[in-house]
Amino acid sequence: MLMSMTGYGRAESAAHDYAVETEIRSVNGRFFKAHYKLPPQLSRFESEIEKLLKKTFSRGTIDLYVKFARTSNPGGYTFNANAAKGYFKQLDKLKKAFDLEDNVTLELLSTLPGVLESEEQVDDTEKLWQLLQTTILKTIDSVCEMRRKEGQELQKDLATHLDTVDGLLGTIRERLPQSLAEYKDRLRERIKQLLEGSDIQLTDQDLTREIVLYIERSDIAEELARMASHLNQFRDTMSSGGAVGRQLEFLGQEMHREANTMGAKVNDPKLSTVVTAVKTTVDKIREQVLNIE
Repeated sequence: MLMSMTGYGRAESAAHDYAVETEIRSVNGRFFKAHYKLPPQLSRFESEIEKLLKKTFSRGTIDLYVKFARTSNPGGYTFNANAAKGYFKQLDKLKKAFDLEDNVTLELLSTLPGVLESEEQVDDTEKLWQLLQTTILKTIDSVCEMRRKEGQELQKDLATHLDTVDGLLGTIRERLPQSLAEYKDRLRERIKQLLEGSDIQLTDQDLTREIVLYIERSDIAEELARMASHLNQFRDTMSSGGAVGRQLEFLGQEMHREANTMGAKVNDPKLSTVVTAVKTTVDKIREQVLNIE
């Protein structure tokens, strides 16, 4: 089953006098890339978090947001008077220099870095990581569930597009003999008009030679065979599951190339219309594949 690269998950856990809330958003990306928004108390775990994410996500851009709080002592902070005094002096100078009316408030001072310092103990590292890891894994499960559901819809949509291309290829194969017969008739009529009133005689051999050249120039049998092969490979790859997005991207590119070659070779208006429909459908396939992990 295919997995989409788009998903969202959220989870929260509490233990060991701490509470953690995590949120993950994942979107399309050619390679794995992760961004983290961690509170200062948990920033030391960034490398472990990345290893944890890479075990599940092979492609896509992952944004992880983490909130942290103490449950037994929600404050958990000490007041740094020296830092507060330093801020107050500088802000007071700024106020006087620009003749500002606003006052330096407690609310403002308390939000400045270093005024309130965390009382977190180093010994809590293992407990914090266990709690954080558990919460992130819950969030990953939630994200994967959404990615699976969207992957199912993508697979249905892609299967429909593949069937459409299959049908169009069948139409092309049915049209080819008739296209050749119509070309022969047009060629005879045109030559008849050109030679009317002249002494030049056209032999069947001359006509056959011209028809053979036309067939060689417009033969798309190889392209049809390769396109059919790519369709089968695409279906097999979809059914295999796992991170197959890059393989499907490659097959989509190959299908696009075959469709372009067919378009350049065919010299029949009706066939050109069908080949254009093939190109359009292949483009839809390539666009959808960009969402697959």
